[in-house]
Amino acid sequence: KEAKPDVVIVGQNLGHNLDAMSEIATQLTKMGVKKVIFTGPSPHWTTDLPKLVIKKFWFNTPLRTYIGIDKKVLDDNADLQKGFKQTDTVKFVNLINLFCNEQGCLMFIGEDRKADITTWDYGHLTPVASEYLAKNILVKEIIGD
Repeated sequence: KEAKPDVVIVGQNLGHNLDAMSEIATQLTKMGVKKVIFTGPSPHWTTDLPKLVIKKFWFNTPLRTYIGIDKKVLDDNADLQKGFKQTDTVKFVNLINLFCNEQGCLMFIGEDRKADITTWDYGHLTPVASEYLAKNILVKEIIGD
């Protein structure tokens, strides 16, 4: 309340609730926040991604796959996207849409499947994936085109 930031980014792992998000946005805008950005969940793997690469994909690591992806998280995210009421000041950033497409979810970004892997475990983004997220969505949402 004292800092009066122009932008607040609200992120959480799972358990997104549209009513709670609406209430958080209302309270933050009442405090003077000009823009509230909610992030949806990142893609979740049913086993830690590095372990999946070692066990199934070590000799032929695809850039994208749906093997090992937690489909419930994808479905919950789709419902969240549909129900979220975006405005000029309250936005939803869909991480699944950034990291996944019809061919699957990104396993790595860049040339090195080890150094450029997208998550350390089931869903926590690595620095390279976090930078990819920032450059491809967050910067635009925070400062505009």
